[in-house]
Amino acid sequence: MMAGRRLIVLVGPKGAGKTTVGKLLMGSIEGVHFFEVERVFIAEMAKSSHGAMHRSFERVESQLILLRQAHQTVVVESTGAGSAFETHLARYRAIFPVVLLVQISTPSDVCLARCRARSLEGQIDVSEARVRSHNITAADVSLPWDLQLDNGGSELDTARIVAAVQDLIRASQQRLRQQLPGLEIADGFARTSSSDGDVTAEHSPVGTALTESAAATAAAGAGAAAGAAGAAAGGAVSYTHLR
Repeated sequence: MMAGRRLIVLVGPKGAGKTTVGKLLMGSIEGVHFFEVERVFIAEMAKSSHGAMHRSFERVESQLILLRQAHQTVVVESTGAGSAFETHLARYRAIFPVVLLVQISTPSDVCLARCRARSLEGQIDVSEARVRSHNITAADVSLPWDLQLDNGGSELDTARIVAAVQDLIRASQQRLRQQLPGLEIADGFARTSSSDGDVTAEHSPVGTALTESAAATAAAGAGAAAGAAGAAAGGAVSYTHLR
């Protein structure tokens, strides 16, 4: 697993604004890459509906391993409503030292209106009734959020969104250093130092940087990073119109 690598999971109902936020972050923050998971599902279902979910998650995990080697921060989207979400979240944590959960909450009527109006490009085509049913479940998803975005308004405050996520990334990096005091992260390299200051190992972005136990410790501290970011922002962050 990679030191200094993190995954941000944008969680919210269909139409909440996950894709727009992901693209915004990729275009605004250096080292961030947005991986559109839904496109993988669309491609696999086009081949054959039989076993499409299993094949899709296998492809997603394989791609995430490659992206982890190339980017400091990877962003994915999810409604969090599927029965297998907790299983896949655990798999994400096995791939990335730090996984950060960002909730995008939007009123159901706003989500539905956006789903009606938007293009189906990069979106799974489902009936309105199914969107309603799925979003009821998605709205009830409760996780230890590292950041919460309220997207019920009509304006997109890009500067505040980017600033809040940058704060979250910095807080997670600081937390990782606190969990692993002998670890230095700079220019994409992780250095592990002994107590007397000697560098005992240096790992490139494509090498193995953390032991399993150290990575588990770092992952366990990911939620605490949100406390630092939330305190800096004065609690939960509220934004508008993230379509």
